[in-house]
Amino acid sequence: MVELSHWIEVIVPQRHQTGCIPTSYEWMIRYLDIEGVKFEIFQEDFDLGRRRNSYATVSEKIMENYPHICIKIKAFLTGQDKIDYIQKLLRKDIPCIISLKNHPRIPSWHSLPIVYINSNEMKGIWIAAGLGNQVRTFSIADIIFRHENWEGGKDISWIKI
Repeated sequence: MVELSHWIEVIVPQRHQTGCIPTSYEWMIRYLDIEGVKFEIFQEDFDLGRRRNSYATVSEKIMENYPHICIKIKAFLTGQDKIDYIQKLLRKDIPCIISLKNHPRIPSWHSLPIVYINSNEMKGIWIAAGLGNQVRTFSIADIIFRHENWEGGKDISWIKI
C-alpha cells in the first residue's frame, strides 16, 4: 500500500466553468507546496477550453508562465507499466494525475489526482468541495482493462521535484 502523506489536507474544488486538467494541476502544485503561483486565478488562466485542454497543452502554458514548475507526461504501452509507475511516484510522495474515459463509446473523460494505490485498487480525488475531497476507488484490474481495451488514457502527468 502506498498513500500520499498529506493529500487529505489539500482541497481544490473545480470551478464550474473550468476543466478538470487545470484543476488537477493546481491540486498537485498545492500538494507540493510550490510557491509563487497565483492560485486565485489559476484554473481560469490555464483552462484552454473543453476541446483544447490536454496534458500537453495545459502543462506547456503553465510552464511558460511558471518556469520553476517542471511538468512531466509519460505514455505507457501497457496498463501494468502505468500502474507500476504510479506506485513508484507515490512511494516518493509525488502526486500524479490520470485520465479515465467514462464509457468506451462516449468521448467523456475525467482527469484526477491519484492519492492511494495497492495491489488491488487505486483511489483518486474525483471531485472536491468546500468541505473535503470526494474519493473514488477503482480496481487495478479495471484500470488495466481500460488501458488495454479503450481508446486514450495511456498517459499520466506529474510535477518533477
